[in-house]
Amino acid sequence: MTSTPQGGDKMATEIEKIHYDNHYMVTTSEQIKAIAAPLRRLGVLQFDHFRIYEDNSAIDLTTTPEFCEFYGKNKLYLKGCAGNFDDYHDGYFFWDTLTGAADVFKAIEQQSHMGHGVTIVKTYEHYCDHFYLAGDINNPGIKNFFINQKELIELFILYYYQQAKKIIDNARPHSYLFPQGKRECDEMLDPNFSFTNGDVLRLGALSSQLGNPGFTNRELQCVFLCAQGKSSKVIASALSISAKTVENHLANARKKSGANNTMALINMICGKSNNLFTD
Repeated sequence: MTSTPQGGDKMATEIEKIHYDNHYMVTTSEQIKAIAAPLRRLGVLQFDHFRIYEDNSAIDLTTTPEFCEFYGKNKLYLKGCAGNFDDYHDGYFFWDTLTGAADVFKAIEQQSHMGHGVTIVKTYEHYCDHFYLAGDINNPGIKNFFINQKELIELFILYYYQQAKKIIDNARPHSYLFPQGKRECDEMLDPNFSFTNGDVLRLGALSSQLGNPGFTNRELQCVFLCAQGKSSKVIASALSISAKTVENHLANARKKSGANNTMALINMICGKSNNLFTD
């Protein structure tokens, strides 16, 4: 690994030595806010783009530079779900399910009043992108948006890549060295954490979380895909079964868990509480 970012001769700054008062992540935050305005109108109040390169240097582009400063100065990266460049796999992770980083998310709540967020990880050949989206801590219903509007969020990320291309390119010389080594929270680094690219929880943890109702693997798969906003028809195609069979698996899962409907079942899985989502 080298400390010199690709595409520039400037040495990356050590994270402990970042001067936040005039750093690039601060001076570009208003531009990022403007790009992220469509999300804000939908209740997503925090949008952050963290990119880590193969030399373990990193950049941040954010609507909340004050939190990035808080995160860095308090060394929350030592507890967070952030590892080395080649540790990651693509995924879609709800903060409320990442128990290993509970201290980090509690700090986010206290410092910025944001919560119930999602981290979207996208891996590429020479870098890995993390997108952090969150709403007001008093609006747990924002998770409905993250679950049901995944395609819309993916479209926004494509829009962001287009609109912020120049900002992203110009951020490279302002990168900092991200400390290497294993973090206290390694859930996002575990390739078994997701059932498929984009899913949220360990399949093996689901039965115990719901009182060990004895789900079959196929029932778990159907519930997980349903939790991502996929229709029975789409799930059927993904699993090479009929839509009717999908409905039967979901019905069996509801019966075993005691959930009155599919949304209640999803609430149990993604929120660990029947009352987490608002109606």
